[in-house]
Amino acid sequence: VSTFDTLEEAKQYLRHFDEVREQRSAAALTFDELLDRFIHHKRHEQRVGPGTLHGYLSRARHFRFFLGQCVREITPSVVDQWANLMLDPEYKALYPSTRVDYGHELTLLTGIFRFHREFIDETFTVPIMARHRKRRCPKRRDAEEIRFLTQAGEDAFLAELQGLPLLHDLALFQLHTGARVGEA
Repeated sequence: VSTFDTLEEAKQYLRHFDEVREQRSAAALTFDELLDRFIHHKRHEQRVGPGTLHGYLSRARHFRFFLGQCVREITPSVVDQWANLMLDPEYKALYPSTRVDYGHELTLLTGIFRFHREFIDETFTVPIMARHRKRRCPKRRDAEEIRFLTQAGEDAFLAELQGLPLLHDLALFQLHTGARVGEA
């Protein structure tokens, strides 16, 4: 039992005790727990839309590599190992996609680590390095890699939706504004 001469000494002791407790809990935090806290924060505090949450959870399947790992032990070299897995042709074959990189997953992973630094452990260093971004998100070099509908393709697409006026108008709006479904 501790006794204090002044109320200020007691408050200072409690602040120090809380800081030590938070540091201990942050040191033992696993990636799974961090991901749960991140999703909870996005859902209940930032109130992001259901489509955004679905996107986070969909991309999070690529973070199984980190599950069970202590967040403090995830270093840039561990992220390199994850990047190697993401680039492995066998792994890519498990998730058929037209995407050529995993930039969205890397952006989400960076956001999760920044959330950890901002709200849980201010001393945490985000382990994402410039090399990870360069490796995950190669720059497109030629115009052929950029996909878009030709005018004939757009006309054919809209003709298919002619009997569905709501979908037709929604598709037309999106084609001409670039709005996503949730935005439209």
